[in-house]
Amino acid sequence: MQSVASTHIERGDHEAALPLMTELLATSRRVFGAEHESTLTAITNLAITHDRMSNHHLSLPLKQEVVDAQRRTQGDGHAHTLSAIGNLSSSYNNLCEYERALPLQKEVAEGYRRLMGSRHLDTLVAVGQFGKLLYKMGDHDAAAQLLQEAVEGLSALSADEANMQQLEDFKVLVKENAECLADPVEAAELQEVIKEQRSVWEVKLAKLRKELAWQRRWRLPEAVVAFLESPESILPVALTVVAVAVLVWRVGFVWVLVGSWAL
Repeated sequence: MQSVASTHIERGDHEAALPLMTELLATSRRVFGAEHESTLTAITNLAITHDRMSNHHLSLPLKQEVVDAQRRTQGDGHAHTLSAIGNLSSSYNNLCEYERALPLQKEVAEGYRRLMGSRHLDTLVAVGQFGKLLYKMGDHDAAAQLLQEAVEGLSALSADEANMQQLEDFKVLVKENAECLADPVEAAELQEVIKEQRSVWEVKLAKLRKELAWQRRWRLPEAVVAFLESPESILPVALTVVAVAVLVWRVGFVWVLVGSWAL
């Protein structure tokens, strides 16, 4: 089953892989227990699949479960724990909940620095991600040092060792961050744009949570939930019901008149 699920993922068919991975997780919980390494790996794989389908709200509780289990079994400073915390931070980041993502990513960066050293790939990527979050939150002074550290460290690694995509992303952020620091007015305007975008996503997230609450409470399909929550969809139906009621009333009234006349 694992090989079939992996094949679907390689082909980009995450919807086909999802039920298989869910079944694999259920089997692992039953056979190995909730905190076994195989179970935690299955939970992580399912969460990543949800992320690839942009279901970040569904991956979040799965990643939290892995973090809690790794803290209990491996300790806060273990590499597996730090990796799980980084995954959880990325989910909060994807949901634009930067205040929750930031302390987690800081813990990851500091943990890898103690565990792996300042020049290790995992440390540099974690530091860069921490700087990226600070940049998104408008703390450009703090972001500048961390992003520069990540760029210099990744540039010093060989092409085989370095994560080149991360390096290019961090280089772009270093440039943008420097421009913001050089132009405080532009930085303030950028911060306003970030706030506006964040408010938009918060509204979308609230609506999504409301839809999920509908589904969990009534077990309704997504199409039915969308129909019930859409005034544009309900209005024509309501008007139709009223029109039919009026028509039935008028027909009944006519029959009453006819009956009276016949008598």
